[in-house]
Amino acid sequence: MSQLALVGSNQLVEIALYRLLAPFAHEEGSINKLQNETYFDMLTKWVPRVSGRDLDFLSDPFFSTELLRKGRNNTIHKKASPVSIPMARAALSTAVIGTIALHRHFDRVFPYAGFLERWELGPEALLSSLDTPTD
Repeated sequence: MSQLALVGSNQLVEIALYRLLAPFAHEEGSINKLQNETYFDMLTKWVPRVSGRDLDFLSDPFFSTELLRKGRNNTIHKKASPVSIPMARAALSTAVIGTIALHRHFDRVFPYAGFLERWELGPEALLSSLDTPTD
């Protein structure tokens, strides 16, 4: 179950990123290209092109979202590493905080802010604060 939480948390960030990029891809007539891009290419090629700025993968929350992406890839494509309950909780926190940061990066309002005001995420750690295997 914890591995599913890690994979699902990564999916949250990936879907949010796609939804942020899709309007721009539609505008320039490249939605088919965006639909065929890898998540990594969306992060490293599309984000700078659309926003005019790179994401800072050397500091949180994007450092942790990279750990999340790598953990998801290992779980899906390689021998899955065990995922503890604290790691699963940190994956969810990383996904939510990373998704909020993506919206800020694009100067967009986070659409679920009201939900988080009513049901707080809690003081969960980001993945970068845990010992998380990524290779």
